[in-house]
Amino acid sequence: MLLLFQVCHATPLRLVTFDYPPYITEGDQGPEGLATSIVSEVFARIGKHAQIKLYPMNRALNLVNHRRVDGLFPLKKTSERESTMVYPNQPLLIQDYVFFVRKNSPWKFNGQLASIAGARIGITRNVFYSPRLDQALKAGLFAAVESTDSHELNLRKLLAGRVDIVPCSRVVGLQLLQKIPGGNEAVQTGPSIEKVASYLVFTPGPDAARLAVLFDQTMSRMTKDGSLNRLMENELRRQQQAPMRIH
Repeated sequence: MLLLFQVCHATPLRLVTFDYPPYITEGDQGPEGLATSIVSEVFARIGKHAQIKLYPMNRALNLVNHRRVDGLFPLKKTSERESTMVYPNQPLLIQDYVFFVRKNSPWKFNGQLASIAGARIGITRNVFYSPRLDQALKAGLFAAVESTDSHELNLRKLLAGRVDIVPCSRVVGLQLLQKIPGGNEAVQTGPSIEKVASYLVFTPGPDAARLAVLFDQTMSRMTKDGSLNRLMENELRRQQQAPMRIH
């Protein structure tokens, strides 16, 4: 363990992320938000300086896939990703994924994906939403599947009438709609699709597995000592959450 701490102190950890408000946003001093605060606090406790840089999502994924950085967050878990990346056991975020539609849309999600069969759905490239939705997409449940490079572009397409329905993290979707002109014309339809965990992942390397273990241990301690809850409370105070609109 001493050797690991010596390695940890030697060079900064290069982490990448992407705009994912309110969990990750670009601030005056660099990336900020709840996910960024948690990651920074974890590595400060470990004794490792984490350099966190924000990129467009697909570029951030490319950097980690080509092993040009040490890790990325937040990322959901799939069997394919587990074969090429090192995942801690502890998730960084657990989110409710929901569907957004335009006001007065005939499409209403009742908890069963069959209720929106035939809709034109807008998805974000390289995003794994949930096991349920992934299966429905592969099964051809929807009349058309339109893909873009960001959640914001998807919501803009929804507002423009180019797609009928868009899946997104509830909190992220509501936050994005606050800044998009006409965003109040979109609403959540029905219940959550699924609760899904997102992780900080490490690029395979000599210290990746040990850093994942230290990450897990530190997250557990932060949960027990209440500091994780305090970080969440501080972020909630800092960023006003949009009221949830149900269709």
